[in-house]
Amino acid sequence: MAARSIALKALLNNCRRENTRRLIADRINKINPENPHTVEVFLKLLQNTQDENTALLSAQSLGEMGNKKLEVVQTLLDLLVSTPERRIARGATSGLKKVFAADGLALLVTSLKGYLNDDTWENNFALYRYAYELLWHCASRMPYPDFYTLWHSDEIEEEG
Repeated sequence: MAARSIALKALLNNCRRENTRRLIADRINKINPENPHTVEVFLKLLQNTQDENTALLSAQSLGEMGNKKLEVVQTLLDLLVSTPERRIARGATSGLKKVFAADGLALLVTSLKGYLNDDTWENNFALYRYAYELLWHCASRMPYPDFYTLWHSDEIEEEG
């Protein structure tokens, strides 16, 4: 098993085709989900590829990894909020929709709720739309009391 992982890493480092790099990173992730190198590869592919399919599949792989690694969810969130490129934002959103773990959903709600406002609507409608879409994703997968508490957490802190 270790020899296969080492061989795939060597192949990954020498491969120039983006789609092949994504497939190799995906295989490495299946063999060894704790390998930090795969997160780096998927992020580079998402940020640098011109191929829409490669970007989406890389983002989805990252989202699936985010169920076990909260820092991957945070990285996708940061990418979504900071990128001016819709292709990357779409990919990050697609990846974040793969998150089902409770702590990942909680992070999405607390991070994105602040973007549903008039300012974001007027100045960055794409971000507003993606935040709305992801918040619905969270609401449909969380118990209502948990979602409500996270949504109103700022108000509860101010009252307390």
